[in-house]
Amino acid sequence: MKIDFLPLILIFISAAIHIVADYKFKNITHFTKPIPMLIIIGFCLFSENHFSSNKIFILLGFIFSLIGDIFLLNKTQFVKGLLS
Repeated sequence: MKIDFLPLILIFISAAIHIVADYKFKNITHFTKPIPMLIIIGFCLFSENHFSSNKIFILLGFIFSLIGDIFLLNKTQFVKGLLS
């Protein structure tokens, strides 16, 4: 089994960029927060394994997590973010 480290490296780099943006550059936080989840979803979609029922449920979980993160960016949408 071959392990591909590129998605893992991209996830860590994008998460680090978001952490720095959250402390130093508040105006770009809305763009940097969803990027790690988008990379994870893309990795799940384009992985070599065939679609199975488990993979579909995991992918749906990632998508709802992304929707929740996007709702939680806006403080007035907090309850919607928690529900997703």
